[in-house]
Amino acid sequence: MSTTDGLMRGMEVIDTRAPLSPIENGTRSPIHEPASALVQLEIKLSIFET
Repeated sequence: MSTTDGLMRGMEVIDTRAPLSPIENGTRSPIHEPASALVQLEIKLSIFET
């Protein structure tokens, strides 16, 4: 999910009657999905910067 900058109390919203979902690259994806199969996960070493 991205930030809520620009949202304020009393703003008009649209009820899509769908679960909460992020929008990335123009495609909607539900935030609650089954986990990917283990064979679909990419295995490569990488540095995780914090």
